[in-house]
Amino acid sequence: MSGPLLRIVLWLALGVASLAPAPGAQTDAPPAALSVIVDTDMGLDDVRALFALLAADEFSVQALVTVEGSAAVGRATDHAIAVLEAMGAAGVPVLRGSAAADLTPPPWRDTANGLGGATLPPPQRITPEADWAGGLQRVLQNASGDVHYLALGPLTNLAALAQRHPDAFAKIAVLWIPVRRTPAGAIRAWNLTWDGAAARIALARARRIVLVDVGEVDQPAVTALLDSLRADSPAARWIRRLRAAGQVTGPHLFLHDELAVAALAQPGRARPADGPRFGLDELTGETLTLAPAPDGPVEVIGPAEPAAALAFLREHWEHAHHAHHGAHADPAAALDTATLLRAFHGHLGPYVVLGYRMGRLALERTGSSGHFDISAHVHCPDRPPPSCFVDGIQLGAGCTLGKRNLRVTFADGPIAVEFTARSGRRVTIRLQPEVPAEAARLVDELGVEAAGRHFLAAELERIFVLEP
Repeated sequence: MSGPLLRIVLWLALGVASLAPAPGAQTDAPPAALSVIVDTDMGLDDVRALFALLAADEFSVQALVTVEGSAAVGRATDHAIAVLEAMGAAGVPVLRGSAAADLTPPPWRDTANGLGGATLPPPQRITPEADWAGGLQRVLQNASGDVHYLALGPLTNLAALAQRHPDAFAKIAVLWIPVRRTPAGAIRAWNLTWDGAAARIALARARRIVLVDVGEVDQPAVTALLDSLRADSPAARWIRRLRAAGQVTGPHLFLHDELAVAALAQPGRARPADGPRFGLDELTGETLTLAPAPDGPVEVIGPAEPAAALAFLREHWEHAHHAHHGAHADPAAALDTATLLRAFHGHLGPYVVLGYRMGRLALERTGSSGHFDISAHVHCPDRPPPSCFVDGIQLGAGCTLGKRNLRVTFADGPIAVEFTARSGRRVTIRLQPEVPAEAARLVDELGVEAAGRHFLAAELERIFVLEP
């Protein structure tokens, strides 16, 4: 093995001349988004990497596959769906991949399973299909153009895919793996060695492998980056909660998969590098060694420049989301709102509609993702129909009696709700004084369901009063 060759940083793309625009063509058009499948075991660095990747114009995520590794595969799947939903990317297919019951869980399994104490709202979508390999096969076969596979977790899924669906595996244009290089030039990556048998199968059959040396960023720089986040975005809120839980300190104060995403976003990332190629030598213990081979499938690229990588992460962690990956899986968008309210409450009436719409407005005004991320204290009369308002709040804001983030004070008088988001933002919302009389009149004149539909379409400022 040639150590000096492994130290070469390969950012330039092969055949730059072939990419030159034709005469008269536009030269300032952005590069096409990289079609990528993400395979992840949802460690804490995977979560941060996924937040950044989903916010970046550079990527078009075709599917997300979970795998046993840092987190148990079921927990990893729930966390992955929650990140997608938080980022407005719930249209991305999620496949619950392979478990590895015969392997010893890593020491940090409990931390990954519990997201370091910085929990995300439970996923709202249905359980992913059991045949993850068949689902991944369909994604690959239906894809147009090259598909890049970013393996942030062990290669268990890839080995199974190569054995069960070799034609689909062959459609993976590039396999990207974040690694660290030792001073001697050897490759170290827990993701490769935890399930070494699977890694050997996947690496031996891949068409092209790019090992992304994520390098090192000193801990003061990581601390400064994490503490600099001020935006009210899903990623920034989650990272602040993780810091508050004390999980990003000492040995956990590092960036790994996040730097791989930053490196992939660099120009030339998607095309063969004009640099040395390698073949696989051996995978022993925690080290992968390479041997120079002119026609080998392996390339090694160096890390993004640290300042640029940190700037990339800060910018994208502070983005709310990027619409490139599909629509947000809001329950009201997935099904007709009236159908949801009727199924939950038993009928569509004015007060359940008013409660639902107030809950949605509270999420918007507090920047909350709802459910576990907000609490509500409802003040309303202790009799129907006004008390039906409580059911609307539960569906609209996700605050429920069972989760203990809904409190109800029954008392005669105007309906009002005090909402408190986990971020500390608060808002009190009241019904406009004339709404109860209007609701009663509409029920008398039109019937209860027509009255409910009237308030589904009413302008918010006509029915609610906000008190920040």
